[in-house]
Amino acid sequence: MILGLQTGKSFRASFFSAVESQSGWVRVQMFEVLHSLQFPESNIAVKSALLADFLSEMHTIDQSQTRCVEQVKALRRHYKMLEDFRRRSGQVSQQIKMQAIIVTALYLALFVFVIMQFGFEKHRNLLFGSGLVFIAGLVFIFYVGRRMKWTV
Repeated sequence: MILGLQTGKSFRASFFSAVESQSGWVRVQMFEVLHSLQFPESNIAVKSALLADFLSEMHTIDQSQTRCVEQVKALRRHYKMLEDFRRRSGQVSQQIKMQAIIVTALYLALFVFVIMQFGFEKHRNLLFGSGLVFIAGLVFIFYVGRRMKWTV
């Protein structure tokens, strides 16, 4: 699309040629956006907030008629940053899950060791208390981690 704009094509013609090169689901979604640009009175039902934001940005760029190349480049940078952020936050989530699995394995090994060495009946309250605190910690980590909203 950027190459088409730089060679002097109009915004819609460049967008159309970019959509033509796509395939599958992306192509269908982009044709809906293109249709919405060509016929603004027809409102398409957008289910995705990301697609609604993209549609809004494309309408803004289409209406501006100036500095289209810079605006499209800025939009591309924005979506690349979002993609990188999602990938990194997914990596952090995976690392937290792996650490929780390792800590759980270590806790269970230590729990069995304490039972074997010192007996269960003598230290029942201590073992139940430590198990309760451990489970509460795991629930807290996963509950807070799931509810945490990352801002870009």
